[in-house]
Amino acid sequence: MSEMNPSVDFFNKYSPYFATLLTFILSMLFTLVPFWPLTFVAAIFGGFLCKNMNCGALSAMIGIIISWGIYIIIEVIGNRTNILFDQLGILITGSSGFGFWLIFIVLIVGAIIGLLGGTIGSGIRILIEPKFLSKKNHQR
Repeated sequence: MSEMNPSVDFFNKYSPYFATLLTFILSMLFTLVPFWPLTFVAAIFGGFLCKNMNCGALSAMIGIIISWGIYIIIEVIGNRTNILFDQLGILITGSSGFGFWLIFIVLIVGAIIGLLGGTIGSGIRILIEPKFLSKKNHQR
């Protein structure tokens, strides 16, 4: 049986949700200020909360996609950024109506950043956690 604290069991059970929430909050903060490339660090922090690498990668990816999606919706509604996306689509392809695809590409880039950062974060936890547990057991 596990000798863990009930609060630790609760955190381990719901760590994907905490990881997604942490990634979402940090990513939104880094996106609203001019440090949006630091969303990779937000994904690493979110992935670090998960013991399973798949869980860390997916949680960080979902958090960043939701954060960037909300930011794009706010920008399109508030600042009419869709016109800018359409103009950029015309410059790239030569015909109009490709602004939606550029928004989709931005979300795919966010998903890739989340997957990579979450994988790195959970991988760091997988590598570091046994060392801390062995030190804790030796101190008893």
